[in-house]
Amino acid sequence: MVAVLELTHSAAMNARIIGSGEDTIIFAHGFGTDQSIWEKTIPFFTQRYRVLLFDWCFSGSIKEPNHLYDPVKYSSFDGFANDLIDLLDEIDLKASVFVGHSMSGMIGCLASIQRPDLFKRLILVGASPSICASSLCFFFLFRPLNRKTILQHKRIFAQTQIGFKRLVLFYGE
Repeated sequence: MVAVLELTHSAAMNARIIGSGEDTIIFAHGFGTDQSIWEKTIPFFTQRYRVLLFDWCFSGSIKEPNHLYDPVKYSSFDGFANDLIDLLDEIDLKASVFVGHSMSGMIGCLASIQRPDLFKRLILVGASPSICASSLCFFFLFRPLNRKTILQHKRIFAQTQIGFKRLVLFYGE
């Protein structure tokens, strides 16, 4: 008989809670990054809040085998929203403040529609509603694109990242 241990969402997503306080802030990174993107801002929050950090399944920080990843499931943001809800349920978080960068902003919005009890506030940093409203959304990872579409996405991405870099990465420097 072989025992198969199922990896929990919190373990699979490298989830960790640091800091102290009654309220919890969830920091969700955008595409192309991992939870380390928040390292310069987290010390300010952990003095007064519990902070949840985690990595999405596409992050390079996720260790193999990645049982969460499924290209069909993640062909829309709903798959990510369900993972977020499952993670928050697993660690029993309710009425938290959610800070979502880039695509995580939209994921947080979808999760809050499904489960408003999990969120007190949503803070969207450089969220990309124009990308989600078009055919680009998250599908650019799974479909071949023409040069025009790639350049359009690159321009939109660059515009949203300028403010994020100033706000988060170089704060206080």
